[in-house]
Parts: sequence; structure tokens; C-alpha cells
Amino acid sequence: MKTKKLFVAMAVSIAAVFGFTACINGNGGNSYNYNFVSPAVIGSDMQAGLTLNTFYGPLVPDNASAPSLSSLPTGSCIYMSFDYNSEYQTGSNAVASNIQYVPVTVDYIQNEDMAMVNNFTCPLSSVGLLIDGANYTSTSTYYQGRFFVATYAKLGQNQALEYYPYIKPDEPLDANRVMNIYLQANIPGGTLTGTQDVGTVYGLDLRNMLYSFGRDTTINDNGTNYSLKYLKINLQYCSAIENGSPVFTSVTTQPINIYILRDDL
Repeated sequence: MKTKKLFVAMAVSIAAVFGFTACINGNGGNSYNYNFVSPAVIGSDMQAGLTLNTFYGPLVPDNASAPSLSSLPTGSCIYMSFDYNSEYQTGSNAVASNIQYVPVTVDYIQNEDMAMVNNFTCPLSSVGLLIDGANYTSTSTYYQGRFFVATYAKLGQNQALEYYPYIKPDEPLDANRVMNIYLQANIPGGTLTGTQDVGTVYGLDLRNMLYSFGRDTTINDNGTNYSLKYLKINLQYCSAIENGSPVFTSVTTQPINIYILRDDL
């Protein structure tokens, strides 16, 4: 499937930009028998049925994993661990087995609202890219306009963060035409009660940004041209509150390029 090949090629290029190296084990093949992790966007295909759009390309769940996933709406997002063997396929899609997953909150980017800024005052310890421990490769790439990160905060038992991602509409792009996206968090009805950092996978839905501010580009894959939109972003998260105002820290690897096929907008 050409779109699958394009997705993988683009994902590898992003991994190279991030500075991570992919490891391929075995005898030069694409067959793996160890555990992978990745965010996934739930999709559907007329031939394959339910699909999982991931860093590794579109996957389909095996028969044992499919029932629990089938109740999830198309377009919803999860973070999953799974076994993967690219030589075991349903149609043109590789099969993921032994899937374990948690739902992932995904929010659209909003315009700055000072009432929200003043309400979302829970500091984040850090925000980072997601890494596949098996391959030492970044999986914080884009999936149909969604971009996933790991946030860390001193969460207590049964505490969960709410997020507020936004732009400042009047803020100009920097010299490299990079757009700042700001991320603040909140604990409903309370404050952080934990003593150690707890990680949470979180997704930013950038489709509205790509539609409004995305730039056109074309990528050629094996003689086929694909028309895309892309953004350069700098993700900044609230790491402290000083004198009633948020203090922002940039995610280490900047800028981040986010792509989407024009037909997906």
C-alpha cells in the first residue's frame, strides 16, 4: 500500500531529525518477536476492517485483541504495547498481537483565553517525546494530524490531568517560521499530591492548525508524488507558576515538523 510506505518513510525521516537510531534485529528481515509500544489512531478499512495507525504504519489487531478494540470510535486514540511481525499480514497490513492499551486524551489547539490560562496552574515536571524501548526510536511522530507526547507530573493516586493547549494569535512566527504552542495543565478540584513523577501519554490534534496555517509541500516516494501540508512547531509547557503567571519551558527537541496528507484535512 503506497500510503503505508509513505507513512513509514516520513516517520523514519522524522526519527532521523530527532536524532534517534532505529535498530533492526535478526537476520536482516522484518520479523520481530518482542514488545513494541506506540500511540495509535483507530481507523477502518473496507478490506481489513479495524486498523491501528501507528509509527510502524497501519496495523490490524489479531483475533484475540480485536473484540476489546472494536468498541472504540473511529478517530479515537490509544497508547498500546503489542507484538509485531511484518511478515504476518492481513491483506497489505501487518498484524499486531498481544495488544494492551490505555485510552489517550487528545485536544484541539485553541486560541489563548486568559480565564483558562489563569485556571490551568498545575506545573508539569517535564514533557518529552515517546520512545520505543525495543528500537530506541522516537514514536512521537504524527498520525493523521495528531502528535503525541509524554507529560510528567507529581500525580497522586487516582489523579488525572486536564490539559489546555493554545496559541497566541498575535504572536509572530520566529525567523524559521516556527509557531509556538503552549501547554498548561490542571488537576480538577485540587492540587498535586504525589511525591514522584508519573508519566501520561497525551495527544495534540493539529488538524485545525494545519488547515489554517499549514504550508504546502510535496514528497516523492518511489516515483509517486504526495501532496502534504506541514507545520513547524515549538511546544512549550508550563513548568512553574511565578507571581501568578505561568513560566514556560521548551520541549528539548525543537522545532518539530508535523505533516498531513492534504486529502486527510
